[in-house]
Amino acid sequence: MRKILDDIGFRVKAYSADEFREYIVKVLNEESDDRIDFFRFARTFIESVKDKKPGTAGNHRVAINNLARFVGKEPLDINDITSLFLNRYQKWMDIERGAERGVGRKAEEGAERVDEASRRAAGRSGKKKR
Repeated sequence: MRKILDDIGFRVKAYSADEFREYIVKVLNEESDDRIDFFRFARTFIESVKDKKPGTAGNHRVAINNLARFVGKEPLDINDITSLFLNRYQKWMDIERGAERGVGRKAEEGAERVDEASRRAAGRSGKKKR
């Protein structure tokens, strides 16, 4: 994998996420018929940087562990990571972070208050004046 990244160099900035994934899959499929397990790839990368960049490795480890919780199974084939998958993961993360901070409950309570105020205002405006 390191060789693939070295070969592509700064051209990586010209690729979209989908194009970059397709490039990696193409190159790796030329080298092997094995499926690419994203978790194995990510954990190998984390191990390779943990001594030089422990903070980065720790952040990546947290991200991979959260992704594993979202997926609920391993391995994760790299071909399964699509824009739809990433959008669902982002929504899940928003809900998870909100739940951890109690934001979800507070947002629901706030929405209920807004709904109640809207109903009361609608009731007043719907009454006929005498």
